[in-house]
Amino acid sequence: MDNLSMECFSRVIRLHRKVLHRSRRHLSELGFAWNQYSVMKNISPGEALTLSEISARSFKVNSNVTGLVDFLEQKGVVMRVNDPVDRRVVRVKLTDEGIKIRKEVLIKQEEFIVEMFSKISDDEKTAFINSANNVLNGLN
Repeated sequence: MDNLSMECFSRVIRLHRKVLHRSRRHLSELGFAWNQYSVMKNISPGEALTLSEISARSFKVNSNVTGLVDFLEQKGVVMRVNDPVDRRVVRVKLTDEGIKIRKEVLIKQEEFIVEMFSKISDDEKTAFINSANNVLNGLN
């Protein structure tokens, strides 16, 4: 058995869990769950997307996106609008307040991520990215 490979696997799992846990906790402090943030992040200002388009961008099931959009709508971040071409289609777009909230949350989340990785040098980050890409490319 290749102990180094097993140790790499173990470290990837531990890293994934720890980063995701800290990121989710940070988003919670900003007033959003991970899934809500994912939906909000994937709607750019000026866009009006269908639920299916939001699902595809955020890698979520349509039925889950409905509830997430409901939450964001109650919070004043998004609004549902009728499609101008096809009245049967409902689209979701950011409100003016939602554009501000989205920008603030994206900035704070990026600052949080930068801080999380601040203890490693740019060379170490590049080496990590290259190693991760090698593993990802080997999985195709």
